[in-house]
Amino acid sequence: MEAVASDNPHKDRVQVVICLGSNFGDRHSALTSALVSIKNFVHGLRVSGLYETPAVVNAGLHSTESDPYINAVAVGESELDVRELDAIFKRIEQSAGRNDRCRELGLVPLDIDIVCYGGDVRRPRDYRQPFFQIGYKMLGFS
Repeated sequence: MEAVASDNPHKDRVQVVICLGSNFGDRHSALTSALVSIKNFVHGLRVSGLYETPAVVNAGLHSTESDPYINAVAVGESELDVRELDAIFKRIEQSAGRNDRCRELGLVPLDIDIVCYGGDVRRPRDYRQPFFQIGYKMLGFS
């Protein structure tokens, strides 16, 4: 049997919802540069505005010891699987200066997390946080 060509050239793409944040260095530039890179892997990228949120510690409480974050949420589609995207995003973080020492100090030059992939919430804790929900709502989601 012969394969039938699809009328939808994007049928293997899945929706990806990404949260970005930075609390150290040139926060705005880190996010805008990351978004330029992400567009190479996530198609039709729509981005919320940039907004500031307080740092969150492990229990979901706000931290007064860490500088506030600039955040954004972006949504688009990708044919890459979630592991490939995660690896790409980690390399983008590293190129922005993220390393183990920064983590120890609570300094985040750039953080990129896939919160939803293919309709599934991968990071439920992040999904509930204001740093995600603000941008998610800016994009018209609830």
